[in-house]
Amino acid sequence: MRLLPIQHCGKGMILGKSVYLNGKSLLIREGTVLTETSLNKLARIGIQVLHIRENAQDSARTDSARYKETMHALEMLLAGVYDRLYRDRSTDGLAEMLDNCRDAVEKLSNVLLNGQRMFKPFVWAAMTLDSRKRHFIENALHVCVNTITFGLRSGCVGGELYALGLGALLHDLGSLRFTCDSNRHPQEGYTLLKHFGLMHLTAIAVLQHHERIDGSGYPLGLKEGMIDPFARWIGLIDYFDVLVHGRGGECPMPRHEVVELLYSCAGSLFDLADVRRFCSHLELFPPGSNVRLSSGEYAIVTDVDKHLLRPVVRVIRNARGETLRRTHEIDLSQELHLVIESIDQTETSAYRAEEMLELALVASR
Repeated sequence: MRLLPIQHCGKGMILGKSVYLNGKSLLIREGTVLTETSLNKLARIGIQVLHIRENAQDSARTDSARYKETMHALEMLLAGVYDRLYRDRSTDGLAEMLDNCRDAVEKLSNVLLNGQRMFKPFVWAAMTLDSRKRHFIENALHVCVNTITFGLRSGCVGGELYALGLGALLHDLGSLRFTCDSNRHPQEGYTLLKHFGLMHLTAIAVLQHHERIDGSGYPLGLKEGMIDPFARWIGLIDYFDVLVHGRGGECPMPRHEVVELLYSCAGSLFDLADVRRFCSHLELFPPGSNVRLSSGEYAIVTDVDKHLLRPVVRVIRNARGETLRRTHEIDLSQELHLVIESIDQTETSAYRAEEMLELALVASR
């Protein structure tokens, strides 16, 4: 069964799960063949996603297509949750939205399980002009995907993995109810999830994701052994995401600087083993990244297979910024006296193509 944003559904598709209004009144029954009229009516009353029965053609879709499809569905669901709790100050229909979130997280977990990846720089751009809403959606999706991947690498499977992913997706749910006293939002999120019958593991992870192992966190001031492991993981990855993407007008930090900060907090705010496991799989310098070395030279990352944090780079300009006639590669895992000082995350593939063309022209002279 597929979970599709309603705008991606078309006539002739067969509904795989009945749709209810506010979780009570039956609107359209499972097995119904959808028409343009029925789809338009459902969209007008605010239905974000539909469960659609799969056919032989659907089953041939790639993991990449399933991933994008599920992410779009999750974005629509989070937008609906935001509008209901923050804008309308209502919980009408929230039960069905959360139930759909649980289904979508399960599908996302299975897609990621089939194609496990390193923690590549993951960015999802939400389709809204409302900056607060956009941050809520993007942070929820970033933390969800990275936490599920972390969970997979930590041996989580089945129901535990789904509970972890759902807790990561909904970790800031309570912030939509309390905008002034931010320290109350974990408790409010926990209360909402328990009220709507979500798994205990999910609710506890939401309640404790701002706890820190030295007891300086909130809302309960728990210390190391008292904090649920899922909550520790979500808290760590949320902290990483906030620093990398910025929040409240603060400037985003480069990933390699955030890693240094995480290690400096290990043993006080975060568990050292968690930090090591997270950072050891974090691809900070994807191939094609433009970097500046501690020697002052400029280079392009060409290979990360040997060492994620110390990749192979091709030096293309000297410390004065002059393009080299003959470029050369340096394996930073072997040349330990050199480090990457900065990375230009604004470079576009088009710019890199121009850069490589210029190098080719220089080399041919």
